[in-house]
Amino acid sequence: MRLSRLPLVALLLLAAGCTSIGVVDSDRAVELGDGISVMPQITWNSSQTTGETIWTRNGFTLDSLHFLTGITPDRPLYRVPSDQRGESGNSFSPSMLPNDIEDLLVTTLQHQGFENVRGGNLAPCPFGSQTGFCFTLDFATQDGLVMKGKATALKRGDRLDAIEFYAPAEYYYDALAPTVDKLFASISVK
Repeated sequence: MRLSRLPLVALLLLAAGCTSIGVVDSDRAVELGDGISVMPQITWNSSQTTGETIWTRNGFTLDSLHFLTGITPDRPLYRVPSDQRGESGNSFSPSMLPNDIEDLLVTTLQHQGFENVRGGNLAPCPFGSQTGFCFTLDFATQDGLVMKGKATALKRGDRLDAIEFYAPAEYYYDALAPTVDKLFASISVK
């Protein structure tokens, strides 16, 4: 039986520049960077890597909430090995429209080794007191585990802020999606 590569990816993320691992309490707003904060709603485990904060409830291979704040032009959303990046990079540009940013997140997941990645249901939605956009994600791991996700994002001038959540479609996504919706609704932008 082939083991899932998801645990390996999570381990590599933690090993490649992890600055802290901790617990996020449910009862206090958390500053994520670049003036973005959220109310956690529940207790999460947290990992802070270079340029990204990741929270999980059940383990990084079962569910993950990614906070990408203050992404500047030409900065990759995630660190992806150059041999997986292909010809198109995974960098943000201020000229991108919401559908371009959705495509960027989809392409970045593909470059991370996920398969059949699709975005959908792109629509305007609140991001704090501002209007951002949100969309859904569907994909599979290399071992065929079906994943579901959702993302919300806001383009502020020449910067991008995005929050992504994904988990296995069976059980984990549905169990956490209502909490993640409340977390998205709690976003504050200064």
